[in-house]
Amino acid sequence: MRIEFIMPVMRPKLALLVLDDLAIQTQLINKITIVDNGGNFKLQRKYPFEVELISYMKNIGVNAVWNKMFDIEADYIGLIGDDYRLDKNLIKILINSFKLHKDMAASTATIFKKDNFLSADPYNISGRHVSGKGHMGAIIFRKCILDQLPLIPKEFFIFFGDNWLGWWIDTIGYKIYEVSVGISEVYKTDLKDKLDYPTVIENERDYWKDWLRSKIEL
Repeated sequence: MRIEFIMPVMRPKLALLVLDDLAIQTQLINKITIVDNGGNFKLQRKYPFEVELISYMKNIGVNAVWNKMFDIEADYIGLIGDDYRLDKNLIKILINSFKLHKDMAASTATIFKKDNFLSADPYNISGRHVSGKGHMGAIIFRKCILDQLPLIPKEFFIFFGDNWLGWWIDTIGYKIYEVSVGISEVYKTDLKDKLDYPTVIENERDYWKDWLRSKIEL
């Protein structure tokens, strides 16, 4: 069983903490591909899994980074944000949870707004069906399901990639399940002003609504 992750990085100091948290779970991770969207990320040490660092010296957008997962050949492929802290059993629980439901396309962690959540029990896993929107802080997909999905359109630069993936997963008859393991956003830094979130999300929301109403093709 091969497991690989993709991580877009705009917050280099916090991304290093994510790598440290993943390193604890080394026996379950083969490789992580880091795409440096800020142009200033540097690895500080060696890790017990393969790390590939890609830098275009510009921000190519979250969804362009996510689209790189479609080219990966692994049994399970994960996406993870650069501003979380992770439960020590995260990967084990996400992988084991695929035994819960036959229609499970992806297993995603529960996002907490605090860092003192209790460590989850890898032998007592529960889950609930969720949409893609707002639930992809740390998520693992079955490769065989990803192969059935279309790429996220270029019109979605930062937002709506999770909507897109979730919509298509539901459409082909599978589901995303949020399971009983936590990640924390407490260390998040604010990129809203730097990336002009209000303007970007307004434009991308228009594309999303028009596509759902069949007014445009993407």
